Amino acid sequence: MYGKPRGYCKKCHVVASAAWAQNNPDKVRARMLRFLERQRASRLPPRYPPAKTNEERLARRRAARKRWLDNNPEAMNRARRAWDKANPGAVLAKTRRYQTRKRQAMPRWANQFFIDEIYDHRFRLEKALGVPMEVDHIVPLVSETVCGLHWEGNLRIIPRTSNRSKGNRFV
Repeated sequence: MYGKPRGYCKKCHVVASAAWAQNNPDKVRARMLRFLERQRASRLPPRYPPAKTNEERLARRRAARKRWLDNNPEAMNRARRAWDKANPGAVLAKTRRYQTRKRQAMPRWANQFFIDEIYDHRFRLEKALGVPMEVDHIVPLVSETVCGLHWEGNLRIIPRTSNRSKGNRFV
């Protein structure tokens, strides 16, 4: 049994409490105000004024998430690896989507020999420099503004960090 033991059942207590509250509205209001004051006093002051619109709230949330990601790259990498390990089907589906897009974006006149040479050169360069390198599409294969093709003229070898920070943007 929770609380103080009573001489009557829970239903009778609810009825008696409601009757008391109806007969003493001033006391109920004073109790509520004291409770709310304690609640306000226990809270920390807000870091910034409350958002007026959903867009403002979303922008603040995105900015806070970006700050956290910038300050915690190792934690984000661990979380990503854990998600990848827990969702191998989704990872495979994403890889296959990318490979399909790449195949569909490859024109007939693209030279597969030169494309393979660029990818091979990436491995040799990575081994020689000791820096992780990636083959980057200068114009992304799929983007909101422009879509590029998978051919030797649209490929370049850049450090992995530069490629990952560039994302799917065409500058």
